Amino acid sequence: MVRAMAPGPLALHVFPSFETGGAQLRTARVIGGLDARLRHAILPLDGCTDARQFLPAEREVEFIEPPTRAGTVATARALVSLLRARRPDLLCTYNWGSTDAAIAGQLAGGLPHVHHEDGFGREELARPLRRRSIWRRIVLSSASALIVPSRRLEQVALENWRFPRRRVQLVPNGVDLPNYHPADGNPALRRELGIGRDAPVLGSVGGLRPEKNFGRLVEVFASLPPELGAHLVLVGDGVEREVLETRARRGPGGDRCHFVGLVRDPRPYYSLFDLFALTSDTEQMPLALVEAMASSLPAIASDVGDVRAILPPGSQERIVAPTAPDAVERLAAAAATLLGSPQMRRAQGAENRARVEERYSLAGMLKRYSELYGAALGPVKAAAAGLR
Repeated sequence: MVRAMAPGPLALHVFPSFETGGAQLRTARVIGGLDARLRHAILPLDGCTDARQFLPAEREVEFIEPPTRAGTVATARALVSLLRARRPDLLCTYNWGSTDAAIAGQLAGGLPHVHHEDGFGREELARPLRRRSIWRRIVLSSASALIVPSRRLEQVALENWRFPRRRVQLVPNGVDLPNYHPADGNPALRRELGIGRDAPVLGSVGGLRPEKNFGRLVEVFASLPPELGAHLVLVGDGVEREVLETRARRGPGGDRCHFVGLVRDPRPYYSLFDLFALTSDTEQMPLALVEAMASSLPAIASDVGDVRAILPPGSQERIVAPTAPDAVERLAAAAATLLGSPQMRRAQGAENRARVEERYSLAGMLKRYSELYGAALGPVKAAAAGLR
């Protein structure tokens, strides 16, 4: 008689929202890249599951209905009941909005816990809020690791939140470089969008949310010399889409602005772009920037988070503080220079791709996640989950 194999350990990922964003996309890659013996479930506290389309088809991932939000205490009680019933082997929480689940994990019997921080909302843009720093220190005290993707967040965790050095783990976001090919203009997609074969394309990928400040990018595009005949292509969706579209259509070159919405695979659009732009007010380690670099694209960017450390020396003069009074003018000047020079674009794009190959591989990221999740599970369950 053959005995059925026991199911592998279960990791429960608790997100404030499973909307489309960098943390959600990275988690999809982690789920697909770790051993299949580690099972996964996702609990989106606001009920949003938009990013589920990015999960690997070969993995069965359960989505759990969230409890009704009724204030911190009531929500934490409901989460305690849920965790006691499901009894995950590993609790993974994400960002400030999941701290109720961190509390619940402690009250449910001290579940093995790893917390992930990916950045701040606009309310913490100027400086960390003291009450949140104290609260994080309390509710995340049982987490075996606090994973951050940027040096800036590592510094905040150590100096403002006062986490022990041994628990703060810097794991940069990685991409699977062989899946990204040097941009070739994507002639078929150009024809579909009505963009001429030789027209320069300024593009970006991301959620159309206030902190991403795509309004600044619309201004940059409107400031480009008309004789360039450039096109603007924005890939993504969000609450600001209607306002941004209206603003772009009414500005200079409005008939050359293309809003394509959310796509499951943005790689064809990276191939379409000639220049990538990141104009956010706040970031830590923007995944879209790394993907664009992997596609051999040059970039202009806001000086936020780790952007200056991510981009190589040749791009430093094209990084501009978002608070600078002439930020739009300086970004537009950098964009005009690159869009007008195919030779400069090729050189900068090659340097960007080499940077990703050196520092931001998917394999390196997965190795660190396997180690950290395995350490939290302990040797027996880590072995059962196929983690190193």
